[in-house]
Amino acid sequence: MTREEFAVIQRDGMSNALTGLIRDCLRRFLKAARLVSLKGPVVEGLENASRSGSIDLTPLLPAWHLICKRYREERFDAQAKLFQDQSTEALEGWGQFIQWELFPSLLREDEFVRNVLRVSLLLPCDSTAEAASAILHHVREMNLPYGEPAWDSTEAD
Repeated sequence: MTREEFAVIQRDGMSNALTGLIRDCLRRFLKAARLVSLKGPVVEGLENASRSGSIDLTPLLPAWHLICKRYREERFDAQAKLFQDQSTEALEGWGQFIQWELFPSLLREDEFVRNVLRVSLLLPCDSTAEAASAILHHVREMNLPYGEPAWDSTEAD
């Protein structure tokens, strides 16, 4: 499987993955709100949103495309296990990365969660463009979980 073929697989799963990310951010925020007994119209709106459907994914697309690109460059191995079904293995590895490594890592970041909810218009926001920019900046600067650092560790000495 080539990187281009893998990019098509990533693109095909984009909607489900981003919808899942928003759903997970909603759950995390609502769990925290329940922990501190937070009530009000914002929390009620989030509770309603967690039961309803469509949310515009467009503001999250630049960050998603960057995640996909970084994964292809830093973790995708076109030569992996040549004697096994490579497309199935690549798809499983990608899915495991998203669900078991990336999303849990992103969900630990409070500001990331709030910005996802802001760009999805689920939390009040003065500028969704700035919230989307903050998400993109976070994705650009973060180390992919269990991957190689984005910077050369020898430079830190």
